[in-house]
Parts: sequence; structure tokens; C-alpha cells
Amino acid sequence: MQGKETIKSVVFGDDSSLTESASSRLPLSQQHLALELTDAKAKIKRLRQELEEKSEQLLDCRQDLDNVEAELKRLQQENMQLLTDARAARMYRDELDAMKERAIRADKLEGEVARYRDKLHNMNFYKVKLEELKEDNQVLMESKAMLEEELQSVKARSDKLHQLEKHNLLLESKLHDMEEERTVDRRRIEELLERNVILELSQKRSMEESQRLGWELELAKNPQQNSELKSLGQEVTEKTCSRLLKLEKENQRLLKTLKELQGTSHSLDEFISESKHIEENGMMDIIDSKIQKSTPAFANMHNDRIIIKTSNQSLDTEHLHASLESTNGNLHCLEVELHELETENQRPQVNIYQNQGQVDIVNQGLVHENGQLEQDKSCLVKENRRLRQQVKIQEASLDSSNLKLVVLEKENRALVKKINFLSESCAKNKEIEMENQELIQQTGVDKRMMMTLREELLDQRLKLQQKESDLEKLAYELERMRLNQETQMGDHEAGDQRYCKQLESELESSLMKSLKIKKERMAALEARLQESAKINQQLRQDLKTVKQNYEALLQRDEEEKAGQCSPTEWTWHRESQEATWALLKLKDRLIEVERNVEKSTVTSQNSSLMTHNAQLQRKWQSSEAEREGAIREREDLRTVNELLLRDHERLSVLHERQAAEMEVLSHRYSTMENSHRTLEIEHRSLEDRYNKLLQQRAQLEGLERALREEQQKMQNEICTSRSTTAECQRLRDEKDWLNQTYQKLLAENEELQVEHKSIKSQLNSCKLEQTQLESELSKLKQQNQQLEITCIKLTNQCELLTQLKANLEEENRHLLDQIQSLMLQNRTLLDQTMESKDLFHVEQRQYIRAPSASSGEFSISLENEAWSSDSSPLPDPLSSSRQRFSDSPSPARPNHEDLRQGYSSSGSGVRRTSSGKSAGERSAQKLDKASIGLYKTQSVQSTESESKPALETQGKSSSVSGCLNCFATPMRSPKTGQALSTLPRASCVISTSEGNSRRASVHSTMSVKSTGAVSSKNGTEPQPDPSDEVLKESPDLEEEDHKPEQLFDSPFTIDSVFTNTIFSE
Repeated sequence: MQGKETIKSVVFGDDSSLTESASSRLPLSQQHLALELTDAKAKIKRLRQELEEKSEQLLDCRQDLDNVEAELKRLQQENMQLLTDARAARMYRDELDAMKERAIRADKLEGEVARYRDKLHNMNFYKVKLEELKEDNQVLMESKAMLEEELQSVKARSDKLHQLEKHNLLLESKLHDMEEERTVDRRRIEELLERNVILELSQKRSMEESQRLGWELELAKNPQQNSELKSLGQEVTEKTCSRLLKLEKENQRLLKTLKELQGTSHSLDEFISESKHIEENGMMDIIDSKIQKSTPAFANMHNDRIIIKTSNQSLDTEHLHASLESTNGNLHCLEVELHELETENQRPQVNIYQNQGQVDIVNQGLVHENGQLEQDKSCLVKENRRLRQQVKIQEASLDSSNLKLVVLEKENRALVKKINFLSESCAKNKEIEMENQELIQQTGVDKRMMMTLREELLDQRLKLQQKESDLEKLAYELERMRLNQETQMGDHEAGDQRYCKQLESELESSLMKSLKIKKERMAALEARLQESAKINQQLRQDLKTVKQNYEALLQRDEEEKAGQCSPTEWTWHRESQEATWALLKLKDRLIEVERNVEKSTVTSQNSSLMTHNAQLQRKWQSSEAEREGAIREREDLRTVNELLLRDHERLSVLHERQAAEMEVLSHRYSTMENSHRTLEIEHRSLEDRYNKLLQQRAQLEGLERALREEQQKMQNEICTSRSTTAECQRLRDEKDWLNQTYQKLLAENEELQVEHKSIKSQLNSCKLEQTQLESELSKLKQQNQQLEITCIKLTNQCELLTQLKANLEEENRHLLDQIQSLMLQNRTLLDQTMESKDLFHVEQRQYIRAPSASSGEFSISLENEAWSSDSSPLPDPLSSSRQRFSDSPSPARPNHEDLRQGYSSSGSGVRRTSSGKSAGERSAQKLDKASIGLYKTQSVQSTESESKPALETQGKSSSVSGCLNCFATPMRSPKTGQALSTLPRASCVISTSEGNSRRASVHSTMSVKSTGAVSSKNGTEPQPDPSDEVLKESPDLEEEDHKPEQLFDSPFTIDSVFTNTIFSE
């Protein structure tokens, strides 16, 4: 530009000089052109200035453009940086989310670790429980060993039983053989009988022949007889020889049978030794007893048979010897006879008779032997029957033993199954314990690995951040190198593309490997979950079976206890019912006090039952509370299971989220590929500039080497981190599985604890109930004893009371008889008193009507009264009262005033008689009351005895004398000529109504007495008379009523009535 401007200035400068020279040279016409030229020059200058300005503006615009281009480049670079920052920020956000999730997981893991630590503290308790379970398992194993030993012994016994059955079958076969031998013996006996018959026939024939020979001897007494006799001796010897041969054969046969029987006895001895050996080895007692019972029977049977056969053989031999001896004797006799016949031919008949006697003796011996054989036959038949019965009994016992063995085998199989199940459960428990210990160890190792992995992750994050910063710097340097080396990129494009492709392939392979690892981990987790679910189901089924077995065992124990306790409880219930019936029967006879005592006992029992009921209700409430606690625990377990399911769902959601993130990453990878393509295009554009960077290639190669080494290190670290993450994930999975198994074990252990506690509580409650029932039983027994004692006492008291009642009834009967007799006497006396009173009233009226009567008449009347008193049947008290009455007036004759006084006194006497009349009625009523109330106490008698002197102190001499006169007057008719002395007494004039009323009262007393006697006989208690209540309420009336009792004085008082009785005391 500076060159151009210099050129223009030179050109324009030459033109101006030329114009100036031309203007000076040219004329004025040309001056106008010069002006125009000057104007043009000015315009040109102006245009130049404008051009300069515009050039300057262009330069400024170019500078502005450069600045804008630089700003654009800078903005592009900033945009690229922002894009990389956004990408990094997105990556960091994703990493932050992942880290947050990891932190949340770490917090959860820390919480789980804390919980596991807390649970580790409880591991001691669980270890103790596991030791207890181990001890229980040991006990079960010991019981299993015992049962196996018992099974082996039972199997051995069963084998021995089979052997014994086989031996029994052999014995049965031997018995069958013996029976066959017996049949053979019978046949032989029959044959012997047939032979005996044949021998008898032969004896008869021989007798006939001997008779014939005797006749021939008698007929022929010539030398021919010797030859004939010799022929007879020869025949006899031949027959005896044949018999001897037969008997020897039979002896040989019997000896053979004896040897066979000895062999059978040896077999029996062997069998006995085997049985002893079985006993020593410990066979069952039942089988031993049966064998011991059977072996002596068989031995006795065989011995009896042997003895019988030997006896038969000995008898046969004895018979044979006897027959031989007899034959020898016969031979000698025959020889002697022959000699005698030779010497004496006159005695053939005697010898024949002797022979007949001997034959008869032989026949008798044979008959006797036949009878003995028949007896032996019957004994053998009986023994055969007995043996058959024993065989049948043994068969039945063997059948029962076989059934028992079948039942035992079934029970043994069941026990074997139970033992196998228990052994499996023990093995499972041991495996679970081992797994638990391994899991505990693995949890410790996992914790350590987690700590190390966290530290390594932090280091790797720092390294990744540093590497990312280094990569960003390198990318920035590459972009700068692309701008500087656009011209030098032709040769190195292939190497860079390969390098980029390698990086891309490595990224893709790393992503695919991570996806595969995640998928494999998820599949392994699902498989482990399924296996854990299966194991959980198996464990639950095992628990159910164990619970069912435990419940079945408990039910068996309860049934056995109920079977043991049911008869005692039934007897106790029956005895209690009998005692209650006896008590109910006695309650009808007991007194109200005993009823109150029974009521108190019943109330005490009711209170005890109420307390027992309250205790049972409390126990029921406690059991319900425990059941509710178990239900709550079950709900808690359900909630835990639901939480685990939720965690599983969360894990599935995380898996889906990771899948979505994987899809996002794949999308990002596609975007990265697009960006890579754009980068490849830019790389192509930068190839031109790449040539400029050849100098820095060595540095870049060194840097690339360093980067490669760092990448290799990063890859190695990534591989190690992947392996550590895989191990961490595996450990987490194992930890989760261990946690699940541990929780299951805890739940099962808690359930077992609850069941153990419930069983212990039930045991304690049962023991308490047993002690309470025993105490109640003892109390009831004591009460029953006391009640029995009281019942015995009451029965004795009742018997005494019945005896006393009978005695009292008899005494009451005697008393009633006495009272009736006394009442009759009283009645007669009352009639006499009434008549005397009537006469007395009549005399008083006559005295009132004849006031002019003299004192002599009064003395006459007194004399009459004295005469009547001499003839009266009353006792001395009445005569003494009459004497007192007679001594009261003076012996001199009174004057007129005395007569007036006498009249007044007579009037008062009349008045007193009226009062005496009422007193007499009262005394009659009192007697009635006394007759009704015979069972009054002596207090009443004392009051009556105290009332007598009070009555005697009162001044009623006239009425008393009148009454005494009434008693003293005899019942005689008046005579003519005795006007004053034989005046009619008051009994002829007194009104009959009073007498009738008195008689009615007496009759009423008699009727009341009779009804009282009847009521006492009927056993009813006498009710108190209202008259007694009236007497108790009014003692004054009683005193007035007792006043006329002085009339009857001592012989007619209540005390006199009850003398010589029980009530006299």
C-alpha cells in the first residue's frame, strides 16, 4: 500500500508542475483550461482525500473484520469449551447422581452395619441358645443311637424269631414223624394182637393135641409111645425156636427204634443248648418263656415216648424171657414128664392138666399185657391231644408275636423316619451355623473391602478428574495445532484416525463389558433370590413338620396322662358323688346350725373356686396377651417382609433406571460418534496446518507415550476398579443373602423361644394346678373325715335321742294314765265340792230368811258340821281348818248386837262366798291350765308355792270355813224331824249353770290332754298355750287364781300330781 501511494504522489506531482509551466507558457485562452485543470486537480485532490478516507475506512473495516474474526474464533473456542464443559457437567451430574445414590446406599449400609453390630452383641445369647440346641441335638443323637441299638436288637430278635420259627417247623415235622411212628406202633400192636390171637389158637390146638396125645397114651402103652412123645418134644422145640427167632428180630427192631429215639434225644439236647445260648445272648423274655414252656413239654413228650417204648421193649423182653423160661421149664417138665411117662405111664392126665394150667397162666399174662397196652394207648392218645393243644397255643402265641413284631417294625420305621428327619434337621442346623459363621466372617471382610474400595474410589475420582483436565488441555492444544497446521496434515491423517478408532473401540468394549457385568450380576442376584426363596420355603415346611410332630407327641403324652389319670379321677368323682348324696341325706336330719356350717363351707369353697376362676382368667388373659404379642410379632415380620419386597422393587427400579441410563449413554455415544465425524472433518481441514507442527511432533510423541502409559495405567486401574466393584457387588449380594438368612434364623429362633416359653409356662401352670388340686384333695379328704366323724357322732346322738324319746313317750303314757286317773278323782272331788257349796249356799239363804234364829241353832249347825267332819273322808288339813272355824265364835249365847254382827258377818260371808265362787272358777281354770301345761319348769312351781302363804295371810276365814264345810258335809238325805240339823244344803238350791260350766271346763281339759297325748305320740312338738302367755303377762291374776288352791291344800297341788314321776325332781 505504501508503494502505491508513493507512485500516485509522484504521478500527481509531475502533473502539477507541468500545468504551472504550461500556464506560464500558454495564453489566456488556455488559462481557462488551466483553471479547469486546477478544478479538476482540486476535484482529484478531493477525490484523493475521499479515497484516502475510504481506504482508511477500508483499513478500519479490515481491522474490524479481523477483530470480529478473532472474536468469532474466540467465541467458537469458548463455545467448544462450553460444550465440553456442558458435557463434563452432564457427566459430573450423572456421576453426582450415582454418587448420591452410592452415598445413600453407603448410609444404609452403615445403618445395617450398626444394626449388625448391635446384633453381634446378641450373638452371645444366640450362641448359648445354639449350644443348648446342640445339646438337644446331642441328646437326640444319643436317643437316635439308642433307638438304632434297639432296632438292631429287635432285628436280631426278629432274625432269631425266624430261626425259631424254622426250628418250630422242624419240630412240627418231627412231631409229624413221631405221629407216623405212633401209627406204625399201633399197627405193630395190632399185629402183636393178631399174633396173640394166633398164639391162643395155637394154644388151643396144642391143648387139643395134648388131649389127643393123652388119649393116645391111654390107648397105646407100647414102645411106640416113646417115638410119638419124642416127636411132640421136637415139635415143641421147633415152635419155641421159631418164636425165639421172631422175638430176637423184634428185639433188634426195638433196639433200632431205641437208637433212633436216642438220636432224637440228642437233637433235643442240642435244641436245649441252643435255647440256653439264645437266653445268654438276650432273647426276648416272652419267646424265652414260650421256648422254656415248649422245650420241657417236647422233652417230656419224647422222654415219655422213649420211656414208654423202653418199657414196652423191657416188657416185651421180659415177656420173651418169661416165655423162654416157661418154654425151658416146659421143656424140662416135658423131659421130666417123658421120663415119668417112661417110668410111670399112669399119670398122663395129671401132666396134661398141669400143662393146661400153665397155658391158662400164659393166657392170663397175655390178657394182662393186652390191657396194659390198651392203657398205654389211651395215655398216648391223651398226650397226643395235649401236645396238639400246646402246639395250637404256641401257634397262636407265635401269631400274636408276629403281629407285635409287625407293629414294632412299623413303629421302628416311623422312628427311623423321625430320626432321619431329626438328623437332617441337625445337619441343616449345623450347616446354617457354619454358614452364619462364614457370613459373619465375610461381613467383616466385606466391611474392610468396603473401606478400601471407598478409598480407592476417591483416589480414582481424583485421578479421573486430573485426567479429564489433562484431556481438555490436550483437546485445546489439538484445536490450536489444527489452526496452525492446516497445511501439514496430509501424511498423518491415517495414524490419527487409527488412534481415534482405537480409542472409540476401547470405549465401546469397556461399555459393553460393564453392561455384561451388570447383566450377569442381576442374573446372579435373581438366581440367589430364587434359591433363598426355595430354601425359605423348605425351612418353613421343615418347621411345620417339626411343629406337627411336636404337637403329636404332646397329644400322645396328654392322652397317656389322661389314660393314667382317668380311672382315679372317675373313682374320685364317684366317691365325691357318693359323699355328696350322703351329705344330702344327712342334711334332712341335721339341725339349722349344721346347715349354717355347711353353708359357710359352701361359701368358702365358692370363694376358693372364684379365686381359682380368677386365676384361670388371669392366665387366660396372659395367654391372650402372649397370643397378641405373637400376632404383633407376626405382623412385624410381615412388615419386614414387605420392606424387603419394597427393597427388591427399588432394586428392580434401579435396574430399570440403569437400563435407561445405559440407553442415554448409548444415545450420547451416538452423539459422540457424530461429533467425532465432525471432528474428523475438522481434522481434514487441519491437515494443511498439521505440517507446521512437525517440529513439535517429538514433543507430542513423548506426550502421546506418556498419555498411552497413563491410559494403560487407567485401563489397569479401571479393570481393578471393575473387579473391585464386581467383588463389592458380590459381597453386597452375599451380605443381603446372609442378612435374609440371619433374619429368618432370628425369626425362627424367636418363634422357638416363644414356644419354649409357652411350654414352660404351661408346665409351671400345670404344676401349680397339680399342687392346688392336691391341696384341695387333702382339704376335701380332711373335710370328708371330719364330716364322717360328725356323721357318726350325730348318728350316735340320734340313736340316744330316739332311745330317750321312746323312754319319754313311755313315761308320758304312764303320766297320762296317772293324770287321767287323777282327773277322774278330781272330777269326783269337784262334784262333791260343788254339791257341798250348793248346800252351803242353801244354808246361808236359810240363815238369811230366818234372822230370828238363835245361837243354839248355830251351835247345832256347828255340831252337825263337826259330826259331818268326823264322817268326812277328807284328810287332816280340812279337819284342822274346821276346828279353827269352830273355835272362832264364843261358847256363850250372843245378844242382839252379836246377832247383828253375825248377820253382818254372814252377809260378808255370802259376799265372800261369791268371791270364793269366782275364785273356785278361777281355780278350775287354773287346774285346766296346769293339766294342759304339764311341761312347765320348776320356776312356775316355785311361784305357785310362793303364792300359797300370801293367799293364806288374807282374811277370808268365813269363805275358807264355808269351803271346808262344803268338803266336810257328807252326801246324805235329810230326815224328818230334824229341821235345823237336816236342813237342805246349798247344793240343792245353787244354779245348775255354774256346775255345768265347771263340768264343761273339766271335760275341755280332758279333751286337751287327750289331744296333747296324741300329738306327742305323732312326734309333733307341743305348742305353747295362750293361757300360759296370759299367765306370764298377769302375775296378779295368778296370785288371785292361786288363792282357792288352799281348798285342795297339799294333796291336790301340781307338785302332788307330779310326785313319783320324772318331774318330781
